[in-house]
Order: sequence, then C-alpha cells, then structure tokens
Amino acid sequence: MQCQLHPLRMVPWMLQTVPEKSLLVGLVVTDASQNDRPGIVLQHQIGLFHLAQNKSLLRQLPDGCLHPVASSPQSDRLLFHGPDGFQLVNLKGHRKLLLSDPAWGDGRSGAAFHPANHTFVIGGPSLTLYNPATRDRTTIAKGGCFPVWTQDGDTLFHALDSASLSAANCKDGENYDIVSIPGNRHPERKKARPVELSPDQRFFALPLTRRAPYHAKTVVQDQPAWTEHQTLIIGDLEKRELWQYPGPIHQCAWVGRSM
Repeated sequence: MQCQLHPLRMVPWMLQTVPEKSLLVGLVVTDASQNDRPGIVLQHQIGLFHLAQNKSLLRQLPDGCLHPVASSPQSDRLLFHGPDGFQLVNLKGHRKLLLSDPAWGDGRSGAAFHPANHTFVIGGPSLTLYNPATRDRTTIAKGGCFPVWTQDGDTLFHALDSASLSAANCKDGENYDIVSIPGNRHPERKKARPVELSPDQRFFALPLTRRAPYHAKTVVQDQPAWTEHQTLIIGDLEKRELWQYPGPIHQCAWVGRSM
C-alpha cells in the first residue's frame, strides 16, 4: 500500500506500526514558509495513516514540541523536547505532562518508555527514571544516555559515551558494564547510539567509536583535529561472546528471527 504525501511534507521520524489498530504513526513536517515572509517555517504534526482504509489524519502538536525524543504508539505516548522542556503527548496531540526543569537535560541523550507501566527514563546529566503518577525521580546512572529497555522491563541498557555499553538490573538496582573500548582516553557522546536488541533479546548490535587527537605537529588548518575509528559490535548476551565489523556505521537493525 502507498500513502501519498503532499510535496511540501515529509516524515523524518517515528514511522511505526500499531498492529492492533492497523495504523502507521509518524511525525509529519510541513514546509509552511511563505514567499512574502522571511525565514523558513516548519509545522510539526502527528500523522496517522490508516492502512486498511487508505486514509490519513494529521493532528496538531502543542507549541514547543520541536525535537522528538522517544515514542511508544502502542501505549499512546510520545516524548518531545523544546524551549519549554520535555512534553509528554498522546496520539491525539494532547499534552499530558510538562517537565520544564533544566536538570533533565537538553533532550539529546535519548529516553525510553517502560514496556509494562507508565514510567519512563530520560538520559542526560543523569539517567533518571520518572513516575508520572507519583512524580518520583530515581537516578539510575550518572551521565547515562540513549536508554533501551528489554521487553520484560527487567533490564535497561544505556551508554556512558560513544565507546561503551552498560546495563542496569531494575530488580536490584545494580549497574554493570557490557562492553567498552579499552584505553579510550577521550570519551564523547557525539557518535553514541541506542543499542539494537534482537527480537529474542539474546543478541545486541551497537556501533562503538574511539576518538583520539592528531599530533599537534600534523594538524592542518581547516581540517579535523580528531581521528575517529568506528566498529560495529554484535554481542551474544547468553554466551557472552562478541564479534566486530570495523568501519563507519550509520544505522543497523535486526531483520527476521535470530537463531
């Protein structure tokens, strides 16, 4: 099936299915710029594409929902960040929660909704678990980013930088390291990504990046001062084995069923 978009519209994020409702959900961005007005105006909306009926519906987002951070169409939850802070929005475009405290961070460190309850975690200065019902905050790790839950909600994977993967046991609160690049003396988050778990939750895939400065005598003006070496890591959590595939990785995803 095909869903035709207007030439001035695109879906840059969150094109996900909701099987129970036969829906595709995505963030639709419309170029609403006008020739008689200066600047570029982009309008953000939630797009609902009905696969069975071949119809689409666009719903307005609250002001300030500029940067998408996390989504869970199955549980009717979307998280955005903007000048007002974090906003929790449902698929109807209604704001359900506003987190305006700057201590939550700038929205660039990812977030994840718990698969079985209404809590969620936000990465930033601290990886923090938030319960909207009680407004309780629980720090899981200092400086954690790009959290990913396992399907049972018992384990939370996260990164501390672009060269590591850690996990938190949500039952006993223990944090432990999964893999990291040894001798990484210049950690950064620019290349950090959420880990990709296989459908059976046994394997993971994640690009790791080691950054190092060029020697001062070899640095050329208008050229990068750092060198970056990236490797795709595939891990077996059951057998505790790792495989490496050197080279730049922009995106990876599991297809089909892992063996």
